[in-house]
Amino acid sequence: MTRALHIDGSFLAYSRFVVDPETTTARFLRKVESLCERYSPRLCYVHWDARGGTDWRRDLWPLYKSNRGPKKEGYREALDEIREALAAQGTLQVASVEGEADDTIATLVRSTPGPHLVWTADKDLLQLISRSCGVVRAAAGRGKVDELVTLDTLPNYESQLSGAAVRGLSPQGWADLLTLAGDAVDGVPGVAGIGPGRALRLLQACPNIVDRVIAGDRQGVHAAVAAQDQSLVKFALRCANARESVELSRRLIELRTLDNLEVW
Repeated sequence: MTRALHIDGSFLAYSRFVVDPETTTARFLRKVESLCERYSPRLCYVHWDARGGTDWRRDLWPLYKSNRGPKKEGYREALDEIREALAAQGTLQVASVEGEADDTIATLVRSTPGPHLVWTADKDLLQLISRSCGVVRAAAGRGKVDELVTLDTLPNYESQLSGAAVRGLSPQGWADLLTLAGDAVDGVPGVAGIGPGRALRLLQACPNIVDRVIAGDRQGVHAAVAAQDQSLVKFALRCANARESVELSRRLIELRTLDNLEVW
């Protein structure tokens, strides 16, 4: 039984708004209703990004999500309407001035009893998967369906990232892959020349390569990767030489547990 369902409201609202602003609220509520019918949670939370973005990530890296531009005209009004409709029907909503919806989701998943389910399109949230938390990846594209990913199915879960097929990673492995490869959508720099395909191979050769790079263990990185695949050594050393970028990228990718949540 699912105790708590966590819905990435910011993604759901804007994805519905850009298709048809006039029916945004109705289609948003239908999706929430369908998810509740399918998974029968005792509690349903809709999570929102902080207005204006997440200051701590932008303070850390001014280019974070800088390529997205402003939301389309009328979205703020649509968002207010959705929030009012959710409040009227008694659906719990969560936000924080300190972080994004990703962080508020992570905070409740880590601090409240499960089992939890998270509905999102964001691959960053795969790092939350555990025995007590699954992630429902939102359908991407016409004809696609939502996909439930659990700790048991994660080894066989495959995602196409920048043309590369990625699979076989642990929850932490997904965070480390995005740390090395970067994420152009969110403006996470990663390591130049290390895309998802190479990042996957590096993690297969040395699962703790990110920890070793951040610790400054250049020799350990070299030895671990060389023992598995000599062809990857030059890319492993490229990562080791980009220690500052790796450390920054991990901080941007990691989900923060927040002290200040607003639930209404």
